[in-house]
Amino acid sequence: MAKALKDRQRSDGFWNCSLDDPNDYGGPETSGTSFFTYAIAWGINNNLLDSASYYPCIVKAWNALSTVAVQENGFLGYVQGVGSNPASSQPVTVNSTADFGVGAFLLAGSEIAQLAHGDITPPSNFYVKTIQAINDHGIQLNFSKAIDKTNLSSRTLKRE
Repeated sequence: MAKALKDRQRSDGFWNCSLDDPNDYGGPETSGTSFFTYAIAWGINNNLLDSASYYPCIVKAWNALSTVAVQENGFLGYVQGVGSNPASSQPVTVNSTADFGVGAFLLAGSEIAQLAHGDITPPSNFYVKTIQAINDHGIQLNFSKAIDKTNLSSRTLKRE
């Protein structure tokens, strides 16, 4: 399955709602991309998938998720809603989100962090201070320190 997913990944790093029809709601979609990124990274981390073959796939996906789906204010967009088919939750936009999409993104991040091998240095005394639901589709995180936003858009995942 990982090979089939790798072969269907878009050039921008996302996967389409329909894996076999790029013209069927072909915009960015965060939840599926996050779940696929998590699964492939987990496969690498657990020695089930060849790192040389699959690492470029998850780097491309993570860079798409972290630079396109995550907005400057921390909002995670482009999450297709729950429905009986892709059409039932269209259009998927920068303002579309759902709890399961955020959860999928965090799962992907947890596996990506394991692959970073020291490239992501945790700041000292940096932690989530509060988490607050701001509406039915969003949460607000407050951290113990300000986040330096100067390099966020240029950050990429690298592996030595």
